[in-house]
Amino acid sequence: MKRFALLFVLILSLVLSTCELCPAQVVGTYYADWSLSPVSYGPTHIAPGEFTALSSLNLVVEFGDGNVVATAPYYTVIGGGADSTKYRYSDYYNPDGRWIPWQDSLARTVHRVGGKVLITIQAVDPTALKTIQADSTKTDAFCFNAAQYAKRRGLDGLEVDEEYWQSAAPSNATLATFYRILRRRVDEAFLPARGIIVLTTGRSSMSNYSNVNKSDVDYVFFMLYDYQWVWSVPLNAAVSYYFSPLNLPSGGTGTNAASIVSDGPASWAAAGWPKAKCIFGIPAYGFMFRGASALWQTYGASSNASEILSSSIPVALLNGGTQRWDSVAQEPCVAGTASKAFSLKSTSGGTVSVSSGQKFFISFENQQSLQAKYNYIKAQGFGGIFLYDVGGDVDPSKPGGTYTPLHTALAAVVSGTVVPPPVNPPVITSFTTVPATLPPGGGSVTLSWASTDALSVAISGVSGTQAASGSITVPVTASQTFSATATGAGGTSAAKTASVTVAAAPPSPVTYDSAGTYQAGYSAGYGVGFPAGVSSVHKPDSTLGYSLGLAAGKLIGAASVVCPDSVKGYALGLAAGKLQGAAAVKLDSIHAQIYLSNGTIVKE
Repeated sequence: MKRFALLFVLILSLVLSTCELCPAQVVGTYYADWSLSPVSYGPTHIAPGEFTALSSLNLVVEFGDGNVVATAPYYTVIGGGADSTKYRYSDYYNPDGRWIPWQDSLARTVHRVGGKVLITIQAVDPTALKTIQADSTKTDAFCFNAAQYAKRRGLDGLEVDEEYWQSAAPSNATLATFYRILRRRVDEAFLPARGIIVLTTGRSSMSNYSNVNKSDVDYVFFMLYDYQWVWSVPLNAAVSYYFSPLNLPSGGTGTNAASIVSDGPASWAAAGWPKAKCIFGIPAYGFMFRGASALWQTYGASSNASEILSSSIPVALLNGGTQRWDSVAQEPCVAGTASKAFSLKSTSGGTVSVSSGQKFFISFENQQSLQAKYNYIKAQGFGGIFLYDVGGDVDPSKPGGTYTPLHTALAAVVSGTVVPPPVNPPVITSFTTVPATLPPGGGSVTLSWASTDALSVAISGVSGTQAASGSITVPVTASQTFSATATGAGGTSAAKTASVTVAAAPPSPVTYDSAGTYQAGYSAGYGVGFPAGVSSVHKPDSTLGYSLGLAAGKLIGAASVVCPDSVKGYALGLAAGKLQGAAAVKLDSIHAQIYLSNGTIVKE
């Protein structure tokens, strides 16, 4: 969505093919003047070679309400500080070196390579135009003046930008009348040539134009982006999504997600609009969610969702981001958790800051996604593709002639250069052991795993390689940590671990052997087994009774096992009081029993 349309006066250009109505031959871009200044990009930031490769209809679009006024002559040029008709610019298409208006310089640049130039009427919300459209006399005067201005400036036609009605749209009959009058006035102005009229709309507003005569409009431009907002309504309140997906990815149950294939042009074509007139608009900038690192994740406040310049995306890759390709949506993304704080450039001219440890998800376009969209357009017989806009793609760090890398990529796609989809690195998405604990002696454990972009998975302690996703049951006799790694065309994944714990075996019962010793295997008030250093309980002597046998010396704090009393048998003698937690040792002919203070037997 052109979010600055109500705040800025804009000049845009659109590059299209001279092969009118040939399927998949319209190729273009918008060119804005909101950055006009002595140090901003000029008409030649798209190099002549790129214009030639893109092959040609350039539409200059003056953006905003400034060219529609409520009083005669109803149409006017923009007169602000960034007025492209007054701002002077000189480049090598002005042979005598004269400084001429920016708009004229751009038109000369475009025409030099065989292109055409249009100028817009309105921008995004055409509310100001609606007042004029409601009156046929005003409509006629407006259309006459707009057409005459375009002809006088050496342009090639008009674009009517009605992509987002923020108030109720005019009636179908009113819109049909407007385009009929505009067609007549443009034809009069441009005779003997045919002046071009473009209707620019949002994705699903076909019903507003059902009465428009299809011969009155040369092209319909669809703004096929902002799917993450569903045009001003955040997707399912606040979940992350792709900016301009070709197809609908899985996992969006309960959301109002859509995609290019399911939206816009297909419905117009089904209603009888020639496919060759339907042109797909794709964003040249990216969109970032802070607080999410994958699709369908909540990201919190709307301030965490921001448009960013494409040239900033490599910064995210250097600070915790990983680039991946969604083979269903046919869309790339960069996502991850910030390894340190960083900032990306915003389309509004500022920056968007990401804190260390903060999740982020960036949707954007690259040559592969443009190729996927262009292939779909050609296969379905639609008319072409354009980018919005040069400003979102400009990267001054690039060498001359490649200031606009996405435009360069589009030129390559149109010229037939085929780039295979990027290869994602494999990832182990889950790895578990069930059960996670086993009784003494061990047992069987089921290892289960899942991965993406993998051909096989290797698991430590398991022979051979496994399928990319699956499960296997293995015997385990001791506590163990398993490690899984995936291998695919994109390399080897980081390891993911899962552990199983085997419980310690219980002590053997205390028994009396022929040497007169109760052997190891009973508790002295500490749980299962002897306290550290205790190996046996000896038969009583005449003085102290059963002594606690130690590896070296007596148990700390324990002096002896005293002879039986009348209640609980042999008391554990201590230097001061009884042994902690143990009340007595009772002797019978087979076992020595340990009593706790509450009289229960811990272990025989």
